Amino acid sequence: MEGNYQIDLAGSDVLANRNGERITWNQWRGEIDTAAPRLGFNVRYSGAGSTGQTIYSGYAEDLNLTEANLQLPAPTRRSPAPTTR
Repeated sequence: MEGNYQIDLAGSDVLANRNGERITWNQWRGEIDTAAPRLGFNVRYSGAGSTGQTIYSGYAEDLNLTEANLQLPAPTRRSPAPTTR
């Protein structure tokens, strides 16, 4: 489970008396993040011999993950800037 949620509560008694003002029903609003971060990694080979290349790509995905708080090893001159989903 991952996301922002709100719990609204309303009650009534045996005579069906209740608060009809829905705006006052909110008891809790916040973030739930019980899902582990998701990671993926791919390797692709291109060419052969002296022109052969190994291309690595991957992704990281989580509710609170942003590019600002993502830390990766220093990129090589050919690697793209990191992105998040």
